[in-house]
Amino acid sequence: MFYEYRGKSSCTVNMSKKVPLQITNALMAKLVRRSTSNAKILVITTDFDSVNPGSNPGQVFGKLFSKLWGGDEEIRILILGLDGAGKTTILYKLQIGEVVSTVPTIGFNVETLTYKNLKFNVWDLGGQTSIRPYWRCYYANTAAVIFVVDSTDKARIDTSSAELHTMLKEEELAESALLVFANKQDQPGAMSAAEVSKALDLTSLKDRSWSIVACSAIKGDGLTNGLDWLVDVPTYTTSNGCPLKNPQASQRIGNHGPLVLQDFNHIDQLAHFVRERIPERVVHAKGSGAYGFFECTDNVSDLCSADFLSQVGRKTNTFTRFSTVGGERGSADAARDPRGFSTKFYTQDGNLDWVYNNTPVFFIRDPVKFPIFIHTQKRCPQTNLKDANMMWDYWTQNQEALHQIMTLFSDRGTPASYRNMNGYSGHTYKWTNKEGKWVYVQIHLKTDQGIKTLTDAEAAQMTAANPDHAQQDLFTSIAKGEFPSWTVYVQSMTYEQAQELDFSVFDLTKTWPQSKFPLRRFGKLTLNRNPENYHAEVEQAAFSPSHTVPGIEPSADPVLQSRLFSYPDSQRYRLGVNYQQIPVNCPYHVHASYQRDGAMTVNGNYGSLPNYPTSYQPVNLRQDVALAENHETWEGEIVNFDWRADVNAGDYKQCTEMWKVYGKTNQQEALISNLAGSISTTIPEIQDRCFAMWAKVDRQLAERLRNAVLAIAPRHTLESKI
Repeated sequence: MFYEYRGKSSCTVNMSKKVPLQITNALMAKLVRRSTSNAKILVITTDFDSVNPGSNPGQVFGKLFSKLWGGDEEIRILILGLDGAGKTTILYKLQIGEVVSTVPTIGFNVETLTYKNLKFNVWDLGGQTSIRPYWRCYYANTAAVIFVVDSTDKARIDTSSAELHTMLKEEELAESALLVFANKQDQPGAMSAAEVSKALDLTSLKDRSWSIVACSAIKGDGLTNGLDWLVDVPTYTTSNGCPLKNPQASQRIGNHGPLVLQDFNHIDQLAHFVRERIPERVVHAKGSGAYGFFECTDNVSDLCSADFLSQVGRKTNTFTRFSTVGGERGSADAARDPRGFSTKFYTQDGNLDWVYNNTPVFFIRDPVKFPIFIHTQKRCPQTNLKDANMMWDYWTQNQEALHQIMTLFSDRGTPASYRNMNGYSGHTYKWTNKEGKWVYVQIHLKTDQGIKTLTDAEAAQMTAANPDHAQQDLFTSIAKGEFPSWTVYVQSMTYEQAQELDFSVFDLTKTWPQSKFPLRRFGKLTLNRNPENYHAEVEQAAFSPSHTVPGIEPSADPVLQSRLFSYPDSQRYRLGVNYQQIPVNCPYHVHASYQRDGAMTVNGNYGSLPNYPTSYQPVNLRQDVALAENHETWEGEIVNFDWRADVNAGDYKQCTEMWKVYGKTNQQEALISNLAGSISTTIPEIQDRCFAMWAKVDRQLAERLRNAVLAIAPRHTLESKI
């Protein structure tokens, strides 16, 4: 059984039916908030062989108790039961490890018990008939209830059951789980834990986590099993589930003799260790992630028929991964590099992936150049070092990259944090409404925290001080309850408007002028929960622009069309052909029974269902999700086309406009300084090509850049000329 916690929903893997999660977002937040001020949870001890199938103590207690683990907080627990059940004996057996002669408790005993680094404030209440009505006076601020039953007292088992169920109806214990100790198992005639469970009607507790443990207070048997369930302390085993006495010991002949091959734990640990690393992403390798939700804030039904946008106020659970592009997994967060901004929407019509960046344009518009371009951003095949000659040699030969370079070498190229940057679709997509009318769109996510950047010097300092600063900032902010958010806008353009542009709507190196195509707000993205495990949830998260939902389609943007294939293919390589069965990638609703088998099939493989279309077991085919039929019509010859920058085609126009904007925002000097720092490390021939390239944008820019470069790296031969 596996739960992927996403708000009020559950992703259940390899189960015959869906089991609802025991705890919601609001309840978990409530428990965690209360955990430092008397959390309210109820536990009753039961037997490990008779555990509520719907309960998962790790889900209910693990997150809460992890907040207190090793701390000085005390968790309040009540020990209840009829008189003579052995409550006080259990308390002192757990506290001092000895059997203490006791007399019936009149009133209560209070003791502090430390177990597995947790401090429990345990209240042992008397169980006489006259005292039981006063139990409710102690329910407030209770973290757990241990209910003790005398397994030999068959005459009063019905009374125990009545008292138990009366107690559980109290509102102050509504959020608590239950631990039942079936005590005195060492006595002749004792009922088994299963018999006690049946007599107490524990299986009727559908909305409560409970467990029953057979125990003997005198011998101490079963007591630690119950507390282990309570605090969710697992028993360490080998990978095949065999318990181990000492996982750090190895089998050998004598203390210092040779090892033996039969030691499976030793061999398995070594074999697994050398296979822990999966292939890192060839781009976007260094990343950070968080869960959250998207809320539709404005009606856009005239543009899009997607279900998750169908109602204002509707919320959709999400997972977002931020990343740098060119660096390896261990690279610095402050590197001058575009940032990935990918979000997975867990909608009722499947998963929708926004695979965006923090810049509205990119370096290429010919997808075949992508591997070549990325090679220049990686390491020299001879030296294995980053090489500015490689970068600028490529860029000066492929000058359509200039628009992105101007963004990258401004201070926007070094965001202060993931929370302080925008996100952009970059690509043109298509939205279709319910009438089948479609428009071209681009998406903008604007940070509600405000744009903050680092200067080149600050970025270098941050790299030295904390290369993981963006990861730490995101995780820490969410952990403190400072949830980052982005307001989401759409630009829309009709087919007729696209024909009137002075550039192609499919050009990834161009932006749409907001004066002609204004931003229209339609939602807000908020991140409010950190992952529990980086590898499982961030490293294994898989995004692709081909993961879409009805109402949203790709355009003919050639780079986007290429990504539709390459992104899922890279995940098939990294994670396996069944990567969408990994919980973080798992859709809420999926039935793809014609897609079967493959490595690591863990969803039951659709059991006995046919793996082909058959009339014997038909499937529902929704006719309302077909592609709109009135989209573009394409006709022409197959040609080889290298979409290079052309002055006559206006490919430098937006760069010139950006340079003028930088003059108004005081970014010109930063751009010149950042460019000069990089170009000055290249050979003179490439420097000269750079000056000539920038002159096509603005001659003053080129002249200032030339002076800055030569001031850093003076020439001792003929001076370069623009």
